[in-house]
Amino acid sequence: MIRHADLKDFDRIMEMMVNFANHAPIEALNNPHYDTRRTQHLLSKIITQGCIIVSTDREDVIQGMIIGIINEDIWLPHVKTLREIAWWVEDDYRNTSMGYKLLLDISNLVNNCNKQELS
Repeated sequence: MIRHADLKDFDRIMEMMVNFANHAPIEALNNPHYDTRRTQHLLSKIITQGCIIVSTDREDVIQGMIIGIINEDIWLPHVKTLREIAWWVEDDYRNTSMGYKLLLDISNLVNNCNKQELS
């Protein structure tokens, strides 16, 4: 199931953010030590100014996520653009359609924002 993340998901999202950082090709980004308070504040801000979409199994265990911020285009403020912050699917769920479904859902969110602005 694809759904929007909420506060109860923050611990699991943090685990995935560490996995995301540890797979970065830049060694300085590996093994991050995130300040829990700062991270919770940041994730709360992202939820209000953008979105965090997660994919879960039947037991509501998060298997993947995509985090994005929706901004106005600098030249055309009526057009919304999406800035991807992180996109992660756990190893056991790779080579499935999960990553595509996450991307499709967040893309639809931005497209709906732009349609609402135009009407």
